[in-house]
Amino acid sequence: MKATREYVETPLNGSFVHLCYRVPEFRCPYHFHPEYELTLIEAGVGQRLIGDHLAPFEPGDLVMIGPNLPHTFFHPPGFDGGPHGASSIVTFFQPDLAGALLTHAPEADAIRHLLERGRQGLTFDSAVRAEAAALLRGIAGEKEPFARVLRLLEALHLLSCDRKARPLASDGFRYSGNARQTERIERVCQWASRHFREPLTLEEAARRAHLSPAAFSRFFHRATNRPFTRFLNELRIGHACRLLLESDRTVAEIAFESGFDTLSNFNRRFRQFKTTTPREYRATRTAFINGHPARKGPPARS
Repeated sequence: MKATREYVETPLNGSFVHLCYRVPEFRCPYHFHPEYELTLIEAGVGQRLIGDHLAPFEPGDLVMIGPNLPHTFFHPPGFDGGPHGASSIVTFFQPDLAGALLTHAPEADAIRHLLERGRQGLTFDSAVRAEAAALLRGIAGEKEPFARVLRLLEALHLLSCDRKARPLASDGFRYSGNARQTERIERVCQWASRHFREPLTLEEAARRAHLSPAAFSRFFHRATNRPFTRFLNELRIGHACRLLLESDRTVAEIAFESGFDTLSNFNRRFRQFKTTTPREYRATRTAFINGHPARKGPPARS
């Protein structure tokens, strides 16, 4: 499957597109488009790859994706969303939206700065996400076109005030637009996301990309800003985190279910990526979800 150029059709009486998706599962190919995108996850869990940034998503996740920044959202193997399935609210708008409406307004400087930072993609603080989500949900209920624009600008202004917003794609990530290269990345990423619980090798990944192992290592690192082995471990650790929170399985069972050959290797990699142990991760996150701090002091970093 190639990384595709998605065409977003803006309505004649509007300056942006606002969509609500309710589907059994997200089936989103690796793609890009010239518009900015705000994606709010309402239901469903999985992984998102934005530029060279791979991270899990869950309900409440809100990201800004910059123009022509390749991205995809995918569920773990065997995903079953049950009666709720997967749902999201997605807003597309042109890069010059703020400039076209507020070219000479100093009050819009923060929004213009937000959009400049957002070219790499952005993720936001949890408190800001909750407020912005309420504004984005309200857009669909507005019948008056101008009221819809005001809602969007209000959401962008709120996001522009978030001092904890973090970029997603690295500074060195640049999309080349080369269809053959993006097809290779898509093929390897989709294959790894389906089979990460198996003992995958660099040599097998290279064969999927029709490259020698040495050439594939250079190619994958340039395209994603990480070695293939790190990408594979990120998939495995992300899956393990979900099992730690959503099941009563032992740490050892989760280690092998997530594709690690030994418990010691799993514990070492988990601490490398999450700066805590699997048991501490489960205890602090479960306590947070239940509204009861597990211990005094700052929570474990993630």
